[in-house]
Amino acid sequence: MLQRSESRQATLNDVLTEAQLSTRAFYRQFSSTTELLAVLRTNELSAVNTRLEKAVAEAGTPRAETE
Repeated sequence: MLQRSESRQATLNDVLTEAQLSTRAFYRQFSSTTELLAVLRTNELSAVNTRLEKAVAEAGTPRAETE
């Protein structure tokens, strides 16, 4: 797990070291750290949406809850 103090933000080098990837390997997949963050955000939002849709589908209707 990536460890850092509150006074220091993780750097790209920190992420690459944790993932055991080279800078070259990173740039084959992403054009910038901004692109990496966008992909991570998109993936996380998709996962949250999936969990929310599941919770809504499993929830009873208000009428069913009062009967």
